[in-house]
Amino acid sequence: MLLPALEEVLLSENNILELTNACFTNSSNIRTIYLENNSIQRLDFFVFHTLVNLDQLYLSNNFIKTLPPTIFELNHKLTSLTLDNNLIKELDEKLFASLVNVREIRLNDNRIERIDTRLFSTLRNLMELSLQNNQIKAIEPEAFRNCHRLKYINMQHNELTDVGNI
Repeated sequence: MLLPALEEVLLSENNILELTNACFTNSSNIRTIYLENNSIQRLDFFVFHTLVNLDQLYLSNNFIKTLPPTIFELNHKLTSLTLDNNLIKELDEKLFASLVNVREIRLNDNRIERIDTRLFSTLRNLMELSLQNNQIKAIEPEAFRNCHRLKYINMQHNELTDVGNI
């Protein structure tokens, strides 16, 4: 289906199990996608590649375990990313590399164990970061060194024993 004028997609509270590369191929003007409260377990590597105007993405309350490292590669305009309440354990160090305009990332209530030095290194515009209720044991040195605009960070209810160099 070709919907070139489509800007907002609301698909929350369905029973969607996966997002394939073919999902949004003909709707490049989409700015906002709501996919909360589904049963999403799998995301293809390039599912969001055609969405060059994507500004907000909501994927909370699903069963996502992994995020392909290239999934946000062409989403340079993304400003808000919400992945709360999934099953994410590990985040590839290149996952957010292309998100130069992102201001907010929410990863609360997952199973994340560690924050890599390079994970947030390109996020100069990041202002809010929520990592509450994970299993974070370690934050690598200088993990937030380039996040000069970061105003809010929530890391409550993790397994940290040292705050490192925040």
